[in-house]
Amino acid sequence: MKIFGYVKNSNDEKIVEMEEITIQASPADLKKVAKFILKSAELMSEHGDDFGHEHFKDSYKIGKNFPEIIVSK
Repeated sequence: MKIFGYVKNSNDEKIVEMEEITIQASPADLKKVAKFILKSAELMSEHGDDFGHEHFKDSYKIGKNFPEIIVSK
């Protein structure tokens, strides 16, 4: 597993590999994220090599300040 991201408020839009992440969220938001990740894992298993990626914001109506979470193979 690898984790990638962008530096917030940076002019450099280069994606970087992250060594560690910290999630600061409410229990309700963590449950949404967990459900999204499980759903993505099911889709990945179902579609195999045809799985591309899933966006958290496509699954939940959340505020614009919520960070984007993308699951890819």
